[in-house]
Amino acid sequence: MTFRDLAGLLRIPQWGKNLFVLAPAFFAFRMDDPLLMLRAFGGFFAFSFVASGVYVLNDLADLESDRRHPEKRFRPLASGRISPSSGMMIGGISLLAGLLLASLFGVEALGLLFFYVGLNVLYSWKLKHRALLDIFCIALGFVLRVLFGGVAAAVPLSRWIVIMTFLLALFIALGKRRGDLAVEEEIPGLRRAVEGYSRTFVDTAMTVTSAVTLVAYLMYCLSPEVMEAFGTSRVYYSFVFVLFAILRYLQNVTVFRRTSPTKILYKDRCFQALLGGWIGFFLLLFLLR
Repeated sequence: MTFRDLAGLLRIPQWGKNLFVLAPAFFAFRMDDPLLMLRAFGGFFAFSFVASGVYVLNDLADLESDRRHPEKRFRPLASGRISPSSGMMIGGISLLAGLLLASLFGVEALGLLFFYVGLNVLYSWKLKHRALLDIFCIALGFVLRVLFGGVAAAVPLSRWIVIMTFLLALFIALGKRRGDLAVEEEIPGLRRAVEGYSRTFVDTAMTVTSAVTLVAYLMYCLSPEVMEAFGTSRVYYSFVFVLFAILRYLQNVTVFRRTSPTKILYKDRCFQALLGGWIGFFLLLFLLR
């Protein structure tokens, strides 16, 4: 077993999704508090280890269908580079390490992680095969990341962060289902949930979800409590980055047929520039406050 196989099994590149755990600390504008940031990054690694254990569980449940998938068949378990028994042991160790680290943040943090694991067990067993329920489970998983991040960093959460996280995750999950539809056309029967989707439905749902997400973000920027927290009324300038990023994601999904959020994050230079500009804008507000 190589390090690359181990990283592939634990889906370390997917840890980018867990940056949502850091969102509460970022939006609290307390990046200059060493203890808070230590707790925030500790929460990030705790959630990442647990998520890696869950990924292994999901791969074990999908072993047969992954072997027929044009891309997933190269995963360590599906390709046979790592045996199911070894995968189960490694996944269990990762899960236990994450839970032990999360226990440092208290009972509430542990409760959120147990709920996340339970949700993903249900997802792997049943809910992933139910159209709409599958994407709502994915979106709820991102909300749990934000809630866990708030508990880990001991930062109170704005209702807007929770709402926008759910909507954004739902939008991204719909993009992935569009990619699943394309694969299903070539290899029928890989994912039963796609029977409840069509390209027209997914495109319409993405349009609706993106519009609601943008409205929610603009309402967040213009809310009095947010302007007071940031010490300026110019928070809404960041709307340009968000609008462009959502349109860029839509372009990737519908024009370029790239539906993996992780690959878009790591390989799309335009998307990276937009994300960097958005983060830089808030860091500038932080420095000028």
